[in-house]
Amino acid sequence: MTASPPKSSPSEIDDATSRRMCSHMNADHAATVHAMVQSSCPSKGKVSNARMKRVRLDVCELSYVLCDGALCEMRTGEVKFAPPLSSAKDARPRLIEEHHKALSPRIGWLFADFFTIFILAICLLLGFATHVVGTKEVVESISNRPLVDSMISSVFGSARTFGRWVEGGWYFAIVAHVAEGIYAAYLCKTKLKTKVWTAFQWFLLTCSVGWPITSRVVELVEVDRKAREGKGE
Repeated sequence: MTASPPKSSPSEIDDATSRRMCSHMNADHAATVHAMVQSSCPSKGKVSNARMKRVRLDVCELSYVLCDGALCEMRTGEVKFAPPLSSAKDARPRLIEEHHKALSPRIGWLFADFFTIFILAICLLLGFATHVVGTKEVVESISNRPLVDSMISSVFGSARTFGRWVEGGWYFAIVAHVAEGIYAAYLCKTKLKTKVWTAFQWFLLTCSVGWPITSRVVELVEVDRKAREGKGE
């Protein structure tokens, strides 16, 4: 009985093909590379100059500058392909898949820092006071507590004025955050070329806290803009 020949392992992506892929991603999809670094190499600090350095069958190698205050350093990272690519022909669809994955928002961002948590908490309290308790009940509750009423009145003039501020603040937050959400979704769809569902996820997350999420979209769009301007020079 003749033994079957051993299966040959797939050929590694050659340097020329890898350079061509990296050049295309860095020039035309800089926001994707930036987002890949942010999602796969989580580090405290500001990421800049994210670059795709090498594409292999099992991994995509990245480099970036990480700044923490005045201290900046060059770092490297990688995105593993699971399962590995079988050939260079598989790279394009897999990189498209990584593009959509990297540019998808994460609900954990709502709890990423104190400022975002603070905005989320304020919005929840305003909504709770307006629709669950009721501003009339809030005003009455404050009026029945002389010490609290005195403190509130010293800042807002009266408990009734405070109640109007609470209700007005809630509806202002809704309008402002929805407007930001629409803007963020527009940028995602037109500038970052995300799927409709991904843009809608950005919209929902932005409606929750506003600028902390919108700023992430603006950062990605700015990275993409600078890369395209540099390409044209």
